[in-house]
Amino acid sequence: MTRIESTNATYAREQMESTDRAQENQRYEERQTEQVKETSRAEKRIEQENAEVDKAEKARAQEPGKGVNLDQMA
Repeated sequence: MTRIESTNATYAREQMESTDRAQENQRYEERQTEQVKETSRAEKRIEQENAEVDKAEKARAQEPGKGVNLDQMA
């Protein structure tokens, strides 16, 4: 193998490795983005569930003879 052929082969290998690293970085970023989205969806679900529980507790507290009046506690 001549020096030029060796240099070309080295360059080609480095280019392939660089491309592989770039693709892996892109996949990593996509996974991170998806995890952030899933966390956000989970937080929104929890907030909604908490709001529903608060609403139910407040409604129950307003019923005569049931529970504690949450408005009086505040």
